[in-house]
Amino acid sequence: MSKNISKGIKMEKGLITFILFTLATSILSPPLGYLSALGALILFIMSDKMSYLMASIARNKPLLLFIISILLSVLFSNVIISSLVFLVLVALQFAYYAMLMWYLENKGLKSLFHTLNLMAITVSAIGLFQFLTGRLEINKHWVGYSQSLLSLSRIYSTLYNPNALAAYLVINICFILSWIIYIGKEPLKQVSLIVCSICLLLTYSRGAFISLLFSLIIIYIMKREKRVLLYGAIMIIFFIILNNGTGYERVNIAKIYTDSSSMYRLEIWRTSFEIFLRNPFFGNGIGTLWYSLSDVSTKLWGVVYHAHNIFLHFAAEIGILGLLSFMYMVFWLFINSRKIIKDNRYDSLKKFTALGAIGCSVAIIVHGLIDAAIVVPSLSLVLMNFYSLAYFAIDNR
Repeated sequence: MSKNISKGIKMEKGLITFILFTLATSILSPPLGYLSALGALILFIMSDKMSYLMASIARNKPLLLFIISILLSVLFSNVIISSLVFLVLVALQFAYYAMLMWYLENKGLKSLFHTLNLMAITVSAIGLFQFLTGRLEINKHWVGYSQSLLSLSRIYSTLYNPNALAAYLVINICFILSWIIYIGKEPLKQVSLIVCSICLLLTYSRGAFISLLFSLIIIYIMKREKRVLLYGAIMIIFFIILNNGTGYERVNIAKIYTDSSSMYRLEIWRTSFEIFLRNPFFGNGIGTLWYSLSDVSTKLWGVVYHAHNIFLHFAAEIGILGLLSFMYMVFWLFINSRKIIKDNRYDSLKKFTALGAIGCSVAIIVHGLIDAAIVVPSLSLVLMNFYSLAYFAIDNR
């Protein structure tokens, strides 16, 4: 019997190690992150914990509805091979979410967030190294051959795309600010806030920066913390200083129609809406826009990875059912997180998670109006780390 106990302890340590490795690789090397998630899933199956993973997903009703809409889109997909490939990636993302729920039950919210904070510092350090050394080779597909973008040294760190990095940094900043508000100042959290903020400015992502400002407004309304307003004011000042230099065209509204990045995006939106109208109920199929956008439009060339609008993207790929289930998932998360903040029965750790979740929800929606970075596989897996934090706090009320 003692041998069985010892074997069980070793297996659990192995699971924890694999999850942490997946967390690190999902941020530092997304392709390796998916392979690690697959390895962790196999280890969970060998540990006879598959029923736990299934129960974790089934318990999350908003997520379950979203998964069902994805499966329906695959069933009616117009590019079935692509949808099946993306279904495998999505399955690994949600399996990883379930594994994180197991980790949180065993190690707690604080343990996971400390690790995420260390990874945020690492990713930001890599981004700053890119900027200082000039080792920036941006794929022209990311910039639409815009002169205002090609002239900039936009950092992307380990996430390949400046907009994806910017979205990741905003999510981190929301949680870091929430930690400082509820738990208190810590050297590593303050370092993380500083380097993440600097890197966000160096991505020159208009949408991400605007989404951060909206998140700060909502966080301030929730907590009335003047430090949030002070931080927002400092970020705006540095943003203006930086963009009055080489990046001025990025925020000059008068030049929006001469910026090919903006004009290209408008054509992507028009085409995405056309694809949605062709398949309004179940969509064109998850993971198909990269092929269908340039196939439908004569003005789009090469590979356009997503609709550059989260609502149009889900509508086009998984139909109105998928769009509604996504909106319900975000709205449900926002409402229940707000309940935790307003209820004094919950401790500061859960309140920190809830406030961070609210900030992230706002950021995703606002940024989603002009971009769809969260659907890019390199960011989707990373997002599961923060989604598990948010849902765990709600699930354990």
